[in-house]
Amino acid sequence: MATAPPPGVTRVDTTVIAEALRAEIRRDVTMVPGVTPRLVGFLANRDPAARKYAEWTGRAATKDGVDYEIREVEPVALEAALDEANADPGVHGILIYYPVFGAAPSFFGVSMD
Repeated sequence: MATAPPPGVTRVDTTVIAEALRAEIRRDVTMVPGVTPRLVGFLANRDPAARKYAEWTGRAATKDGVDYEIREVEPVALEAALDEANADPGVHGILIYYPVFGAAPSFFGVSMD
């Protein structure tokens, strides 16, 4: 059972806010007839939390009419995979699930994580 918030605190039901935003997304994905937006998520790590987050993203995207794909790559192959996805006209959005390099330097020099 939920407890009452302390005095002066307002509890906000985030599902109400999220549903309004998700309804807007569902409406927007139908704006271009014959095109389903594709979101690609890159996993370049073995972090179970990152994998779970990627899976949750996929479930939400799919429910809202977005085609979602997880692409698993080795960290050293991430830059090339990003270039390939960026050049693909069928990809409309890209996510990278961190960490990728941790404390190790990335392909841009100092750590990007």
